[in-house]
Amino acid sequence: IERLGAITDEGSGEGAAAGGKTPLNFFHVVVLKDLSQAYLLRAFAEHMLAPDRSALTGNKLLDVPPFASHWTLVVDTTGADEGVVELAACVHAALGLESEEDAEGLNRQRLQLLKFLGLALPPVTALGPKLSASHVREICDLAISKKLDPDHHAKAK
Repeated sequence: IERLGAITDEGSGEGAAAGGKTPLNFFHVVVLKDLSQAYLLRAFAEHMLAPDRSALTGNKLLDVPPFASHWTLVVDTTGADEGVVELAACVHAALGLESEEDAEGLNRQRLQLLKFLGLALPPVTALGPKLSASHVREICDLAISKKLDPDHHAKAK
């Protein structure tokens, strides 16, 4: 089992900076053992891209502490087919990208890439029991070309 990287979303609560409160951290871990579970990529990426915090921050009766969400993906390649191993390599490359000048923008791009994979893989895996590594690689290359800035294409591939 390999931990592939993490994406962090700094949330904000009422009085986050001024209140001097201890931040609340949420940790989400997604474990994929099979390509049929790829829909989880979309679900968590969508959650991290547009979390619904308006209900909390809009309610003046609640004192929302400062918080941050941390999300990571673990792919269990123990005894896995070649498609799962290729997905692990693809996600590992995307989550391993770094940008000092626009870390938030890169986080967003990585989440969009994972969302794309989570939308593209389930219909394809429904067609057959196993998806070859070359097919997963094609989908990953398409996700990289559509969702990452061209500056990051070479590093992600």
